[in-house]
Amino acid sequence: METAEGAFTEGFPAKLAAVRIFGPGAEPLPGFSQAVLAALDTIDTCERLVFLKRLKGKTLEGVGRELNISREKARQWEARAARRLRRQTVKHVRRESLLPPVIY
Repeated sequence: METAEGAFTEGFPAKLAAVRIFGPGAEPLPGFSQAVLAALDTIDTCERLVFLKRLKGKTLEGVGRELNISREKARQWEARAARRLRRQTVKHVRRESLLPPVIY
C-alpha cells in the first residue's frame, strides 16, 4: 500500500495534481502540494490509491486490473477522490483560472 507522503518523495507533480483535481487551466499556488498530501490522508484508502496511480500515469484499465475492480469503479473512485480533495485544497489554487470564460 502507498501512503500519501511516500507516493512522491521527489518533486510532487503539483501542476498535474491541480489539473486532475480542478480541471484544465488550474494554477497551483504555494502550499498546494502540502495541502494535497495532507488531504490525501483524510480520504478513503481505495480512492487514494486510484488517485495516486492515475496521477502517475496509469490508465483506468490498468488501475482496475491491479486492484481487481472494473474500469468504471476505478473512474468513480478517482472522481470521488477529486471531489473530496477539491473541497480541501481550493484555497491553494488561483481562482481566476477556474472561472468559465466570459462570452460577449
